[in-house]
Amino acid sequence: MREQAERMLRLGEWSLRLEILPSFADSVVVGLHRSGWDLRVVERRWDRAADAEKFRSPVERMKHPRVLTPTLQERAVPTDKAGARQIRALLGEAAMPLRTSSEVLGLDGTRYSIIVSESMHSAHVSWWESFPAEWLPVMRAFGSMWKELEGRLGAPSTPRRFPWNT
Repeated sequence: MREQAERMLRLGEWSLRLEILPSFADSVVVGLHRSGWDLRVVERRWDRAADAEKFRSPVERMKHPRVLTPTLQERAVPTDKAGARQIRALLGEAAMPLRTSSEVLGLDGTRYSIIVSESMHSAHVSWWESFPAEWLPVMRAFGSMWKELEGRLGAPSTPRRFPWNT
C-alpha cells in the first residue's frame, strides 16, 4: 500500500514538490501544483494510521473493499505566478556537488526529496535522514520552502524540525 500511496501523493503536474517519506509515520508532499490554468499551493498527506486500522483484525478487514485505496488528505490554496516565484526564490543559488563523501546504509528512517521542474528542465534530489553534509545548502532551502508553503496553507505555528537543523 505504501508504494500506491506515494504514487497518489505525487499525481499531477508539480513545478515544485517537497516530500517527506518516513518509514512508520504519515508521508507528506507539499508544493506548487498546476491543474489546467490554476496554480495552487498543495499539501497531500497519507493517513497511514487510518489505513493500518483497516488491518487491525480479520473482522475489521472484512468491513472494507477487497482492494484498498490509500487514505489521502489534501489541503490547497490558490496562488499566482508572483507567489510561486517568491516561493521558488527561496531555493536561491543553493549549490551542491552531485557526488558526496557520505556512505550511508539504513533500513528504516525518513527520506526527503525536492523536485523542481521548469519548462523543459527538471531536477530531483533525495536524501535519507543521515544526510550528506555537502548538500546542506539545498536542505536548508528545502526547510525554508517547506515553512513558506505550510504558512500559506495556514498550518499550525509549530515549526517542523528537520534533522539538519539540530
